[in-house]
Amino acid sequence: VGVVGDLARNLGRQLTPHAEQLMVLICDALGNNSLSREVKPALLSICGDVAMAVHGDFSRYLDSVMRLVFGAAQRCVNIEHDDPDQVEYFNQLREAVLEACTGIVHGLKEDNVCDQFFMAHCRPVLQFIAALAGNEDRTDDVTRDCIGLVGDLIAALGPHVRDPLVEVQGFILPMVQNACTDGNPEDTIEVARWTL
Repeated sequence: VGVVGDLARNLGRQLTPHAEQLMVLICDALGNNSLSREVKPALLSICGDVAMAVHGDFSRYLDSVMRLVFGAAQRCVNIEHDDPDQVEYFNQLREAVLEACTGIVHGLKEDNVCDQFFMAHCRPVLQFIAALAGNEDRTDDVTRDCIGLVGDLIAALGPHVRDPLVEVQGFILPMVQNACTDGNPEDTIEVARWTL
């Protein structure tokens, strides 16, 4: 699975003629219930890698991929605190959802089509981030990825993101502000300050 991400990052736009076949395979694998769950976070992350490689051409796969991303997001919002393995897995899944969305936003932004194609998904993404903001089981990496994605959405969508962001700012803003404080990892502080 890692090889596909490496190929996407190294080939860039040269991946475009192969993207459809690749995305069909990735989406089929994500929908396969018999596939080990341990592989699924990596597959979600690869969607972001492919989007960054093919830029606006990813819009062809966006709705199908986002259905899978939101399905994964729903499964990992609330987790059972009693099982440390479950907590670890769901935090990996959260990171993968956030990484996929971040890659998609960056890819679409490269061709200046993010506002055209991603706005329909913006509100549910921000609601997912708001739900994670209230979750004490999130890792520092999940926190940093949440905050970074909020900043990326603001940078990519500009004033278009205002209304959906206002709806959840009561959850997200305290997370961003808390991340700016000493005691947090330096990279998290840096991302939080950039987002503010």
